[in-house]
Amino acid sequence: EINPRGVQSIPGALDDVTRVVQLYGSAMPASDFTSFFAVRGGSPDQNLVVMDGIVIPNPYRLRLVMGGGMSIFNPAITKNVRLFVGGFPAEYGDFLSSVLEVNSRDGNPEQVSCMGSVNILDATGVVEGPLLKNAGSWIFSARRTYFDMIANKYAENQTAYPFTSDINAGIVLNLNKSNKLSLRLLRSTEETKVTSDRYEPIAVEESSDIDLYSLTWSSIISEKTTETVRLGVYNEKFDYMAETRAKFGTQSHGKYNSKMKTFSLREDFEYKINDNHWINRGISFSRINSYLNFSPHSTTTIFARRLI
Repeated sequence: EINPRGVQSIPGALDDVTRVVQLYGSAMPASDFTSFFAVRGGSPDQNLVVMDGIVIPNPYRLRLVMGGGMSIFNPAITKNVRLFVGGFPAEYGDFLSSVLEVNSRDGNPEQVSCMGSVNILDATGVVEGPLLKNAGSWIFSARRTYFDMIANKYAENQTAYPFTSDINAGIVLNLNKSNKLSLRLLRSTEETKVTSDRYEPIAVEESSDIDLYSLTWSSIISEKTTETVRLGVYNEKFDYMAETRAKFGTQSHGKYNSKMKTFSLREDFEYKINDNHWINRGISFSRINSYLNFSPHSTTTIFARRLI
């Protein structure tokens, strides 16, 4: 169990859940700059990451500059974080190394409140409050890195201008005392531009968007029985372009585009026998569509001058 509020007070964590995970004995960082972590000698792609019951294939940001130096998880709106480094339940499939489970919290059902924070990388704002007549709650959060705004004013060439931003929103509707409906969405954007004219003209651009939507129905059937049905949609788009112009008119550029769309439907049923024993049963369905395109291109123009 990881306290999400404690993430903001741990030195070197940069308000990132995945960096805090690396402080535990069973996990270690994949490199000095990225948020990727490895467990028990495995590789980072052997870890399963789940947010609000939805599988997140790529939760990392700042790919071009730091190789994935930050994650999309905002500790200001995170309810709890659990890391399974072995013996994780069968509901998480057959991943080899670990399972990282992140759950978002609901809004304040009592009163409207707001908070903000600024650290060395980004600025965050959160607004939350209740719905009318105790019908539920809502929460909205926005976060953005700001060092690109400062760099743009002073730097000219051979400089990277990366930035990431994300928006989280959630609405919880209490249908009655036993049934609750939750709608959550996440929009994460990343963009980087690198230009240089000192040795040879070069331009590198990268952009990435992640959209996550989840609709959850929770029902308390009895004191010992609960049921949850969750519908999730995950969309990811990644675009990369590199262009160089050398002497003698040689020009080359390459484009890389990828898209992924995941649709998932899951039902969980739990019966509590006593405080130490319970029975879980679940059914899940998922469909993944992926697209990949890579197009390199190179041209050379020869200039000749006629002598008379």
